[in-house]
Amino acid sequence: MNKRVGLIGMAAIIGIVLVGCGAKEQQASAGPTASTVAASSTVSYDCMSGVIIDYIDFLKFNDIMFYSEPMDGDKVDVDALTGAPVGEVGFTMQTQACPGHQPANGDAAFLPIGTIIYEMKGYKPYFRLIAGGRIYQSNDNPNAKNVQDVLDIAGKVGSITEESTEDGSFIREVDPAKAEAFVNQVLMLDYVDPATLALGGNEDVKFFRIHLTDGTSYRFVFARKSLAFNFGAVGNEEIKSLLADE
Repeated sequence: MNKRVGLIGMAAIIGIVLVGCGAKEQQASAGPTASTVAASSTVSYDCMSGVIIDYIDFLKFNDIMFYSEPMDGDKVDVDALTGAPVGEVGFTMQTQACPGHQPANGDAAFLPIGTIIYEMKGYKPYFRLIAGGRIYQSNDNPNAKNVQDVLDIAGKVGSITEESTEDGSFIREVDPAKAEAFVNQVLMLDYVDPATLALGGNEDVKFFRIHLTDGTSYRFVFARKSLAFNFGAVGNEEIKSLLADE
């Protein structure tokens, strides 16, 4: 029987793909480029035959984990949004990593080695990057002081909608005035390591999507009891009221 190893991430809201891992020797990448990885130390693992590793589509760059989130219904021209190159993938977890490997800068779940990593036009590189024709988006930033250092969305929000926690379908649109007030207030909140926050079960959380003016969107999770946000912040009753049902 196969053994299964999980890579922890935003599993509650992002799909998981199963991939295999055979016995091999792997490099511990230490930078955002393939050349940096090639110069790094080599670590050997004894991969057990039949081990299955569950990955989500991620990219690590500048100590930040970026995740590729499907933007169903968004009108996105990725080529037009692609900015200057900032690095390249140096290690592919799907084909190279064995159990025990911790993602380092330049590592990606599925992107091939040498895939160029680009800035995304109009956004700070701590929030969004483009690689392999896909937009990669962060949910946290270990160097952040407040939420605006995590979410580069100031002045770019068109609307906010609530989505079903079961299938992601549209539920309602947040009142425009409340949506604007919410963004202004939430960006000023202190950043908190998301790993320390209690997001609760499905009965406690709500899904919302911020629709940005360039046609892209950003989905976030809000826990009504703990007032926690998955991007690393704890709100207050006033902010909660701005997201409440009409």
